[in-house]
Amino acid sequence: MENLIQLRFDKATTNLAGNRYGNQVFESQIQKKLDYTKLNIVVFPEAIEDIASSFIEGIYKFIGEKYGKTKALEIMCLQAENFDAQEKIKESIETFGV
Repeated sequence: MENLIQLRFDKATTNLAGNRYGNQVFESQIQKKLDYTKLNIVVFPEAIEDIASSFIEGIYKFIGEKYGKTKALEIMCLQAENFDAQEKIKESIETFGV
């Protein structure tokens, strides 16, 4: 079973960047919804076109530090409704980790 967490951003937001902002989104929209007994799938809306590696690092910061990078990827998976953003997520995690 999976736990689906749908992120929300204001309509003008199309690009996400910055470690601090990623951490802020984690704290405000994800942390309290995490179920550590399931895979948590965090979904970025279609309007998000670009996600910087710094944002991804920030979003994984808490669970990466607490559980380690490998376990963090088992706890939480990022998915984007926008194809280009999904490719950025994949490339960032493959290149830089979490």
